[in-house]
Amino acid sequence: MVLSCDIDVELKAIDDTSRSEDLVQSLALTEEYIGGIEPDDLHSEEAQHFVCTMLPKIVKTVLGCSFVDIDTEQAACSFLGSVLSFIARTIQADSILDCLLSEIFAWKNQPFYRHVSLKGQRNLQLNGQNSEDVHDCSRSTKLFMETVHEFGREGGFLAIQRIITNTDALAGLTRIAALLESVCVVRSMMTVEFLNPFMSLLPHMERLLMCLSDDDFKCAFKYSSCILRQFALLSRHSSDQSARERVDKFRLAVAMKGLQSPFLERRLAGLAEITDFLNVNTGHDARRAPNCLPDVDAYSDDTTGAMWMNLEDVCDWLLENAVLEEILVRNLHIEVLRRCVRILQVLAARSRIGSAEIRLIWDAATGKHESIQKTIHDLLWKVAEQVQDSSVLLDLLRLVKPLPPASVTMQHIDLVRKLSAVLIHMGEQQQQQQQQQQ
Repeated sequence: MVLSCDIDVELKAIDDTSRSEDLVQSLALTEEYIGGIEPDDLHSEEAQHFVCTMLPKIVKTVLGCSFVDIDTEQAACSFLGSVLSFIARTIQADSILDCLLSEIFAWKNQPFYRHVSLKGQRNLQLNGQNSEDVHDCSRSTKLFMETVHEFGREGGFLAIQRIITNTDALAGLTRIAALLESVCVVRSMMTVEFLNPFMSLLPHMERLLMCLSDDDFKCAFKYSSCILRQFALLSRHSSDQSARERVDKFRLAVAMKGLQSPFLERRLAGLAEITDFLNVNTGHDARRAPNCLPDVDAYSDDTTGAMWMNLEDVCDWLLENAVLEEILVRNLHIEVLRRCVRILQVLAARSRIGSAEIRLIWDAATGKHESIQKTIHDLLWKVAEQVQDSSVLLDLLRLVKPLPPASVTMQHIDLVRKLSAVLIHMGEQQQQQQQQQQ
């Protein structure tokens, strides 16, 4: 379509009616106008002004209505359906309507949906059911489901999938996060079969994020975190039993990429993500005593019924990806050390901290600033509390023994005292067990 020379008159009429109290007339004119706009028209000056300035204001007015009469309500429902149909037709051509889609889909925040009566409305078709038969849906839910389905019928969700598939640059991550957020808002209203194709986009997102440079990854961190969260939400509604596992592995891969970053902020975020994942898989409660690890071997998500990773798997992943080396050797920093206690405690409790790992932690303090040495020595004791092998603790004591008297600190003395007490207690327990066996 080529915009006519009378377009300014049409826009002025819409603008005039939108400023008046005749909302029904304003919505009718606007609905008629957007029905004639094609994707190629969006780049014209008039269309840009309409979709960027005028249309959002009118939509905001409709969604903000708390009390309307039947005629206005009918006009508003028809208008919202037309707007979503318009967005579905044009969303692939330009991103200017992404925010408008998010606003319409954020239905729980909009007064119009909460106060709609549906009087005089046509019977709404919801997943093949008449709205009168859907007794467990509120009036607002019924209306909103119809607007969502209108968007889907016009190919809006398919267009979103194509946009994500065709995005291969850092600049597109912002838009992907915004579009997936709109999908996540309405995920509970979609069938499993409808949502499954979105999970098929996961490999593409993995390639896109994992290929980012350190600088680009730093810039994209906010949006990559949003995308990870969104895929985690969608995986809960997928019929693919491996969906949650694939998302979790993607999450861990991104966390590891952050831990390997030269930027401290990203390293801390990556470490926090790994720790959070560890806490979920162990059922860790922050209120527990630090040395009280829960006796939980497996992680189960009630929303999927899948159980795929246990603590042994988590420990294997930590060691295979050389997480200890990243923390203690390649990117040593006092803030990272202060936040890695949980990881080391879990490894120690699962007998994954041996003499070599203890030596790695000990050597990390060599030649470092006093504050780092203090942090590492504190860390050694917290790890030693979880070690069950007395030979490992004896090896730690042997590391202290060769120190020149002048370099021995109160921390060394305190560490030796605590280790000695633990070893004595272990010896007493062994004697008791032997006596019981006899």
